[in-house]
Amino acid sequence: MEKEEVSLHRVNQHTIDQCKENPNVIRKLRKDELRTIKKSLQLDVDYHAIDHIERIKSTGEDTLVAYMEGSAKDSIIKYKGYDRKSRTQYLTDAWLELNFKHLTSFWKQIKELKVGSTIKVPIGSSNNKEKWKDIEEKDKGPKIQFVQVNNQECLYYSLASGFYYMGHVGLAQLVISVYEMKNISNGETDIKNLVQILSNRKNQKFSAYKISFVIRRVKRPNVSKILNEFNPNIVFHCVLENQHSICIIGNWIFDPIFTNAIKKTEDKLRFCAEHSEHESTNKAFRVVYTYDFNVSKKY
Repeated sequence: MEKEEVSLHRVNQHTIDQCKENPNVIRKLRKDELRTIKKSLQLDVDYHAIDHIERIKSTGEDTLVAYMEGSAKDSIIKYKGYDRKSRTQYLTDAWLELNFKHLTSFWKQIKELKVGSTIKVPIGSSNNKEKWKDIEEKDKGPKIQFVQVNNQECLYYSLASGFYYMGHVGLAQLVISVYEMKNISNGETDIKNLVQILSNRKNQKFSAYKISFVIRRVKRPNVSKILNEFNPNIVFHCVLENQHSICIIGNWIFDPIFTNAIKKTEDKLRFCAEHSEHESTNKAFRVVYTYDFNVSKKY
């Protein structure tokens, strides 16, 4: 069995040894080291949101093995991840466990995946819940009516909380009922399905009056336009690059992992998307739909 090393080092061992022998000395990196660093940075930036996971063959001559530093046991690569542009990255068991073990149902599906089969990564929670204490009081806004508890609620709870804030209580309840029906049927979290249901019922009576609105898919979300749109009658329902879902209305971002909306700024958007310093804010959005209640503008 041939083994292909998946190295964690971005510079050669010789360079590392030289730096240890002569600390505080500026050393020029070799071209191959610079290429490795550039490639690694691109992976850090572009592969942080895996869209699909494929189970690959993990026996025979083509077996890939990751040599994990500090681990006594090699990790056989059994999975490959694809981003939304179909670029690939091999995934170790340790990485998969760290990112998906808390999603009990999805984790079971990953482990039971057959060779050659793929599975779509579900929309889920961000890891920001414990950072609520770091948000300043002046940046906290209206109460969020539906606070996320489980990992796949954010798609529905963000939009429902936004509608509730606008006073469209019946519409918010409809979104929640769609989520509850999905749970009963073990259906997949799907923003297109949610949009289709709301489109079919948008002119029915959800409260004491008829609600009229237009739903549009934003083909190329413009971050600057969205951040500078303060019309309180336009809702931006967004799936971010980290597969987390938020709702933006007027001055506020409704992130359902928090108890209150947070002020709409570029920094807060990057915070919700869990962007690193290397990532462009323009890559924050994966999918955006607008709900226009005054039917006035296109985006």
